[in-house]
Amino acid sequence: MKGLKGIFERPQGSGCWWIRYVDAVGVERREKAGTKSIATQLYRKRKQQALEGKKLPEKLRSKTVTFNELMDDAIEHCDDHAVPGADGSYSCRVELIRGGLGSSAIDTITPQQISRWLCKARRDNDWKPATANRYKAMVSLAFRLGIENGKCQQNPARMVRRLRENNERIRFLSEDEEKRLRKAIEAQYPERMPELEVVLNTGMRKSEQYGLNWADVNLVARRVTLRHTKNGSVRHIPLNMVALQAFQDLWDKSTREGRVFISTHGTDPLQNPR
Repeated sequence: MKGLKGIFERPQGSGCWWIRYVDAVGVERREKAGTKSIATQLYRKRKQQALEGKKLPEKLRSKTVTFNELMDDAIEHCDDHAVPGADGSYSCRVELIRGGLGSSAIDTITPQQISRWLCKARRDNDWKPATANRYKAMVSLAFRLGIENGKCQQNPARMVRRLRENNERIRFLSEDEEKRLRKAIEAQYPERMPELEVVLNTGMRKSEQYGLNWADVNLVARRVTLRHTKNGSVRHIPLNMVALQAFQDLWDKSTREGRVFISTHGTDPLQNPR
């Protein structure tokens, strides 16, 4: 790479890249970095440290940790402690984060790099502020776990400003819209009317409704328990007479175990109203 003469591959064709530089006290050093991109970042960091007069440890043989490794730990943490959506997915696309930051050595990632990546991803994917904040939170979680596991010393994502979320909106069906919706479903899919009654009379999110199991529906107490909510906490929803009757109709036609909302062509659980 032009202008970075301290980067070299050894052995040639191995894909293993090293850096060579002179530190702040005039000692020539060599370090094994890994990929060429990591070597480039590490070389620039060491040159900057030399200019700032920072003294480095005598031995720099520690393993280079990439952000991909932190992401692996974050995903494992989410599987053990957090609650993905009803379809098993996370609130953000993990591979998108890996593509932007994954190959970078964790000690070379700066708040500016994270901010620039988020800005580009937001433009490319037409994200709203809340979506960008979820991605930032996932990156921050990976670094926080890295600190706890002794793999890194700081969390640069903490220095990235959180966007102001102004994309929330409350939307209610008008009386005319509800009438037209009921008429359309009754004409084309009458067997799905209980589903409509449930969503209109409980206000459950789509993932909450279609992830609901009969074990969490108490017809006697007239209550539904949501164990997989957006923030991970358990929530209870009281049932009015309309919602109670809808669940009773579903109960009478069900196997009384597993998912509440299943396909009319079998026992496969539904993921959404489509």
